[in-house]
Amino acid sequence: MPSQNIVKEYVRGGIYHVYNKSQREFILFKKDADCLKFISLLRRYLIKPPFETQLRHKTYWDKIDCFCFTLMDTHFHMEIQQKG
Repeated sequence: MPSQNIVKEYVRGGIYHVYNKSQREFILFKKDADCLKFISLLRRYLIKPPFETQLRHKTYWDKIDCFCFTLMDTHFHMEIQQKG
């Protein structure tokens, strides 16, 4: 596990394992609806919208590719690639 509070260098085209875990084993995804909400947010921010003029939020589809992800009760994992 990387140390906290250090400057990390990211590489263009680099593939990264990103994860986030709750504190004290707090359950993040209690119901299927919680998982679906998380997936809908991934879609919102990482998939190119059909009509960019209708955007009301910042997206990252042109900066990040998400290869895969998994949702666990208390955490999630993602494998992403930085485009630029």
